Amino acid sequence: KYFSFPARNHYCYASSGAKNRTSPTILAIGDSHSRALSYSLLGVLEKKRIPIEMLAIGKIGCLPFMGVERFTQNGRANCQDVLIPVLDLTKEKFVEYVLITARYSIHVTGIGFGPGDVARTSHIQAPGPRLPSSQVDFPAIFSKGLQDTLALLASRGKKVIFVHQVPELNFDPKS
Repeated sequence: KYFSFPARNHYCYASSGAKNRTSPTILAIGDSHSRALSYSLLGVLEKKRIPIEMLAIGKIGCLPFMGVERFTQNGRANCQDVLIPVLDLTKEKFVEYVLITARYSIHVTGIGFGPGDVARTSHIQAPGPRLPSSQVDFPAIFSKGLQDTLALLASRGKKVIFVHQVPELNFDPKS
């Protein structure tokens, strides 16, 4: 089995321990979308006894990108406080792959999608005091954060698995 260290809006899942040091290791980073994917992948790895070690760490609502902070109605979400130590793990040789996934669209547009989500908003920017939304170019912040993160991972020799966002529907398929 795998274990987790729950904390408010954070997650950390890991496979059940190194079988040997020759097993490839994946570090999965992201938000709640990454959390769901990682939890499922860990289950498959365990059930099928696939010799891949996996560690998944992230914070719900936060893009896993360098230099990108998210603000909510309550203030700064402290995304970088979680991401910086996680990215420090990529200095380690045992991490061969980094899997990145998140709910990207809300951060690019600033608003949710669909009937149950229209009131949900996201405000991303470079770290620092909150700027008015009218002064922030969300797509540019997203793009720079992604490019900087990919450049860092490439400089450390990591193989990146970039998972596109699961499509969003503007209706409830259950209805």
